[in-house]
Amino acid sequence: MAKLTSMKWNPNLMLKSDGVDDLFDKHFTEKSKVLFILGKGFDVRMNNFYRLFKNHNESLSIDTYLITIDEASLSLTQAIDDLVLKNYEDFITLSAIDNVIEKPVKIWEEEGLLRRRVGDKNAADIIHSDILNGYTDILIDISSLPRGVYFSIIGKLLSIIEYQKNIDLNLMVLVSENAKIDSLIRNEDPEEDLKYSFGFTGSIELDGEAEKPLIWFPVLGEGKKSHLLKCFNEKIKAKSSRLYEICPVLPFPSKDPRRSDSILVEYNEVLFDSFTIEPQNIMYSSEQNPFDIYMKLSAAISGYTKTLDILGGCNVAISSLSSKLLSIGIILTAFERKDTVGILNVNSRGYKVDDISNFVELNKSSENFVTWLSGLPYKT
Repeated sequence: MAKLTSMKWNPNLMLKSDGVDDLFDKHFTEKSKVLFILGKGFDVRMNNFYRLFKNHNESLSIDTYLITIDEASLSLTQAIDDLVLKNYEDFITLSAIDNVIEKPVKIWEEEGLLRRRVGDKNAADIIHSDILNGYTDILIDISSLPRGVYFSIIGKLLSIIEYQKNIDLNLMVLVSENAKIDSLIRNEDPEEDLKYSFGFTGSIELDGEAEKPLIWFPVLGEGKKSHLLKCFNEKIKAKSSRLYEICPVLPFPSKDPRRSDSILVEYNEVLFDSFTIEPQNIMYSSEQNPFDIYMKLSAAISGYTKTLDILGGCNVAISSLSSKLLSIGIILTAFERKDTVGILNVNSRGYKVDDISNFVELNKSSENFVTWLSGLPYKT
């Protein structure tokens, strides 16, 4: 693919498995000043990166933000609560020499009988403009963070780095990926409060924008049919005065070469009967490369923008209904085109886990990925 010079992350750098070990072994020194951000949660992958980092840098004391989520509304079972406690106890042992600051994020705000989701804004408020002072590296492990929370944190950090023109800070996003574990975590029905993610609203909801064509890119994974339909009915089709185009994105290539076919079968009725999409609108992106989906979405958006210029341009919505790894590419796309691209995020009422007893064994096959977003690789 030819280099698109206008793209912030082309060229780019992603590390996987042995490359992550080399990074943790060679990049960090006694002079490194590190802020490590991770979430307290039930996901067995919560401490994978923290443990790996400490194994390679056992004498390096770091600052750590532990994001604690008010999950009272997520219908967590006692078995899941036990997982949270076990993960937390492991973390306390690992972080014995570190400066740990727990950062609570309140998900809901209630006023009388009204309740609205404010978790994404509260997550962004954790990140202050002076957070970059003194740090050489900021690592954000999203393996056990809710989607809306890490969208806001990453977006806020990128905005501060851009505003301050800080070319020295190394910002890395970490993901411990395991499709089998993902398949055991079932999302409950979508929340009623459907909105664009804080910091990634584009201009879609502004007065005067409703007449522009809307292009929607739902990035699909398994088990999100109800979430997909909610997005369509409330935010895409509901804007009846607006022309719209739907371009589903499927994971291919993937570790399971038939995965995209299986997803198409699962969503067949919705995509072709309810949405009446054209087969040529279907896009494919590598399952394990967030920069690939970033580049493909960016190219598609550029094409639509140029074609629809005669109508005054277009607005773009992207919905992340797939893995956290691909979500990083979505964040980068929306950040780079923040004036026209919004992330349409749909949260779940809660989570259930099938076969909890198999969690630990499955975690042995988790793969570690680091997407390096600013700093050393991008200095010219």
